[in-house]
Amino acid sequence: MSPDSPKAKTAREEALSDTGRIISLTDGIFAFAMTLLVLSLVVPSAVCTAGLAFCATHSTLNSPAYSGTLWNLLRQEWNEFAAYVLAFVVISVWWSMHHSVFGFIKRYDSTLLWMNQMFLLGISVTPFILGVRSTFSNTAAANELYGGAQTVVGLLLCAIVFYSTDHHRLVDRKMSGEEIQQQKVRVIYLTVAFAATVPVALVDVGASQLAFGVILGLLYFIRIRHLKARRKGRAPEVHPLPLGDDPPLPR
Repeated sequence: MSPDSPKAKTAREEALSDTGRIISLTDGIFAFAMTLLVLSLVVPSAVCTAGLAFCATHSTLNSPAYSGTLWNLLRQEWNEFAAYVLAFVVISVWWSMHHSVFGFIKRYDSTLLWMNQMFLLGISVTPFILGVRSTFSNTAAANELYGGAQTVVGLLLCAIVFYSTDHHRLVDRKMSGEEIQQQKVRVIYLTVAFAATVPVALVDVGASQLAFGVILGLLYFIRIRHLKARRKGRAPEVHPLPLGDDPPLPR
């Protein structure tokens, strides 16, 4: 069969319209990255390290009398646990965004394929960047690195959205200009929000750490307001911010 024959062209078009493998690989990378995050948490040791005299008669802290000591040890891990929860939520938001974007992409080409690979590269190194930020949480450099990495991930997702929607290159021809604009606003909003944490870290490290939580908290608040407005018929079904699309309301 000639590669230029109608049947060959149809076969190629059908293959390029199957985005299932891209989505499956993406979900696997996200799941792996989210699992690796927990490795940043260290279980406190039960071995006594209080000193030779004390440890001579107390070789282990794994006894009912030392519950208070265990709580103290866990409190020392609070920063690492908070960083883990934050990173898990951030990756979840990126997964939700990617899921929403590929909900309207109907076909792909080699350019989109490699754009998505670069996006996944940013997601896969997140556990390492989290480890750096947890170890050096009080330094501006670590917080700049974290905010900068999330900004790069956002820019890559922006590139995917703008490339796929340009003249309806890879999306449904029936997709309206308003829907395309909403998708662009989503990724731009989150990317700009993360980019804003980088200069904040130069001025105040504590404020930069707080900014991540404020960004995610604000997104959650806006989502709840949007869902309530939808139930009252005062908001569109597609959410304008990067939180994924809401399911259809029951009739």
